[in-house]
Amino acid sequence: MERGLGILLAAVGMVYLVNPLRADFSAGTTVGNLLIVTNSLGYSFYMVLSKDLFKRYGALTVITWVFLLSSLMAIPIGIAGLHWGELQSLSPPDWLRITYIILVQL
Repeated sequence: MERGLGILLAAVGMVYLVNPLRADFSAGTTVGNLLIVTNSLGYSFYMVLSKDLFKRYGALTVITWVFLLSSLMAIPIGIAGLHWGELQSLSPPDWLRITYIILVQL
């Protein structure tokens, strides 16, 4: 009963956030839509495949390794973004937001 109510609540929240009446399937949004679908599928596989790992090793250990390994893939992309990005165009509030993310969210 509780599980069904949770799934229903999540589905209602998803429909509210996505708002199917404003969905845009034009050519300009195709890449973004495909990235969202790929992310959803990847996260689904992660949840299914990691269930046993969580039971065996505990949540903290599994999450630590997931973040460590994913950061090894994300850091080169971030460095490339710093190289090609236009950091001088960021405003002071943008820098404050970035500082907040680095200091508080970690």
